[in-house]
Amino acid sequence: MALFGGVRGWTMSGPPGAALLHGLVYALSFTLVAISEEGLLRGYALIQLSRAISFWAAAIVTSAIFLALHLNPRKPRA
Repeated sequence: MALFGGVRGWTMSGPPGAALLHGLVYALSFTLVAISEEGLLRGYALIQLSRAISFWAAAIVTSAIFLALHLNPRKPRA
């Protein structure tokens, strides 16, 4: 992130082992979030909606929900 300008003023303030541990915790956290999100939207919601409406309509609806959850509107800078 620092190479692409996403982090400014970053310094390593702890031992390298702590950075590795934090990286592993973040990786585990994001993996669990992704699994639960996919299980909810692509699993349960898709199956239940496809029982009520057609599969492709349910796929479009769950994809739109997924998109809405991941939109990151930019706030104007002050």
